[in-house]
Amino acid sequence: MERPQRSADTPPNESYLIVFRMVPRYVDGSIIRVTLKNFVTYEACEFRPGPHLNMIIGPNGTGKSTAVCAMALGLGGNTSGDPNRIMLLGRAKDISEFVKTGKDKASIEIELKRQGRGGNIIIKRQIKKANNTSSWQINGNVSGLTVGVNGASFLTTFPSIYILTAFFSVGQTATHKEVLAKVSALNIQVDNLCQFLPQDKVCEFAQMSPPELLRETQKAAGETELSSWHDQLTEKRSEQKTLQSVRSGLSVKSDKDALAILDSRNANLERDVLRFQEREKILARIKLLEAGIPLARYGQAKREYDDAKISRNAAHSEVRRVERANQPIEQSRGKLKKTVERTGREEKQLLEQFSIKQNQMRKKADSIERLVSSC
Repeated sequence: MERPQRSADTPPNESYLIVFRMVPRYVDGSIIRVTLKNFVTYEACEFRPGPHLNMIIGPNGTGKSTAVCAMALGLGGNTSGDPNRIMLLGRAKDISEFVKTGKDKASIEIELKRQGRGGNIIIKRQIKKANNTSSWQINGNVSGLTVGVNGASFLTTFPSIYILTAFFSVGQTATHKEVLAKVSALNIQVDNLCQFLPQDKVCEFAQMSPPELLRETQKAAGETELSSWHDQLTEKRSEQKTLQSVRSGLSVKSDKDALAILDSRNANLERDVLRFQEREKILARIKLLEAGIPLARYGQAKREYDDAKISRNAAHSEVRRVERANQPIEQSRGKLKKTVERTGREEKQLLEQFSIKQNQMRKKADSIERLVSSC
């Protein structure tokens, strides 16, 4: 039975009618629905592939390749670290080029079949033209179902059709890495040319070698361990060829031939031994030289220290010589210093005496003035 899902324009928790119908069984990873909005030439489009072989037929320019591109981009595409750089498809360089002309953004919504708890996976990719970026959402699942319309339960006259009321929840924001993990879990490989072959890559597919085709086919249709088993078989086969080569080299017709082969190998080994011994001597010489490096550094430091010590002693001797040469000057300087100090003391005494005499003269002058004024 087909599960109801919210369309891109349905507001959260909005109630509306959905028709359920019996559909053939899809395998896990099958594309149940693709909804496009403002994508290249499509303004609004929804198509639902069947569970078996699906073909898109139409004249040139009607959007057949566009629909395939939408499925590739909606499932993660093939990028080189940047989810906005289109490496799988050769028709456009930037993700913004897939937005319809005159529109600001586009959206791709893909519903994938998944059995078990949780139901189908819905992946939605919104592309913004302004900043050349895209965002992802995973699953806007049906959160509740009620039989009937506005509470009035009924069953239609069609035996396989039921009328239900559905309430949708908003999809969770996801990263490009999380989307790839969801897609990979369903064994969807849009970057595998044996599983998804766009017309831009037909030439590249034709140039693949048989071993490359085998490996890609194993990844596309086989178990996950198949590639590792193939690698183990390749390794074992290489070891087998090596052993066969050794055995064929020893299986000679006579002992003489065997001896000649062994002599040749022995000569080669002797040359290898001589080269090894020479190498060991060189390594021993290198170790000896490396061991002498600290001693050489010490000798250089010791010479520098001795030179510095000699320079220091010479400087000390020069200082002492200058001190001896300056000794008479220092003595004269001492005498002059004492004379200056004595002169200073005498000057101070004279100044004090001068001050005393000056005070006495001032007093005498005052007395004379009083006598004159009294007369």
